Order: sequence, then C-alpha cells, then structure tokens
Amino acid sequence: MKLKVNYFMKIELNKKQYRDLVEFLDLAGYVYGLVGDMVDRKYVSKTNQLEALIDHVLKQAEEFDCEDMMDEFRGRRFANEKMTEKNLDTLFKYNEHIFWEKLIEFMAMKELLGKYKEEELETMEEDDFHEKVSEVEKSFSDEFEANGLRNLKIVRNGMEDFFGFKIGKSSDFDEE
Repeated sequence: MKLKVNYFMKIELNKKQYRDLVEFLDLAGYVYGLVGDMVDRKYVSKTNQLEALIDHVLKQAEEFDCEDMMDEFRGRRFANEKMTEKNLDTLFKYNEHIFWEKLIEFMAMKELLGKYKEEELETMEEDDFHEKVSEVEKSFSDEFEANGLRNLKIVRNGMEDFFGFKIGKSSDFDEE
C-alpha cells in the first residue's frame, strides 16, 4: 500500500516581503501569459498554475494588511491596476533593453560575417574574437544611442525599405 504524502512549507514573511512576493508573482504572470499566448501553447498550463498561486497568495492579503494591492472578480484575486501599470512599465523597459541588446548583437555579427569568412571566425582565438565583437558592438551601441533607428535602413532588391515603407532616399524621413 502506497501512502500519499502532502508536503507543505511554512514561510514567514514580513509585510514588505509579502508585497514584493505579490509583485514578483504578478510580473511572472505577465511573462508566462505572453509566452503562452504568443509563443507556445505549452506555457498555458504554467500560466494557469501561476494564476492559481497568485490567487492563493493574495488570499493572505488581509493578514498582511495589503488589501490595497489586489482586486477581486468572481472569487478570483489578482493584482490591482496600480501594480499592473508598474509591472507593465517594468516589462516595457526590459523589452526595450533586450531589443537594443539583440539588435546590436545581430548587427555586429552581420558586419563581422561581411569582413571575415565564417571559418575564420570559428577558428579565431577566443580573445581576438571577443575583442572584435566588442569593438563592433560598441560602434553600433554608440550609433544607436546617438541616433536611435534614424539611420537604420534595410536594402531589399536594390531599394531601401524603412520599416515597410519603400522610399527613394533616406532624407524622406530625416527630421527637419
């Protein structure tokens, strides 16, 4: 005969730690929700589990005098609008950082692949490779910091394409 054992853990939190926990869980909920909706449906069950955990944690809000952090709808508790706005702002800042980081990384690799054969890069000493990547990434970082996307152009079939708009010359979008 097998005995089913339930494991429980008691965690002691002060009010600030509780508020932080709720905020972090809510932020994680956005990430899993977006990934489940936009990237891969396999994350939907994780999203549901996280929502249930958030609801469970928020049921303790009164105990911590933190009812101001939550709203309730149809018996389910969730973070209120103020926290939602704060977490969405955090996600926006994170996404913006990742956008620039990845753009710089991809542009640097594209430039290096234009200067060197792939085999040369693969056989290059690790320190030399990282130095070359860092130099090129720094130049793109400086460019984007100074000009944003203003000077970024995509060339397709001999025509410049600026975010989907075919243009004859780059000055069409330059600021006056």
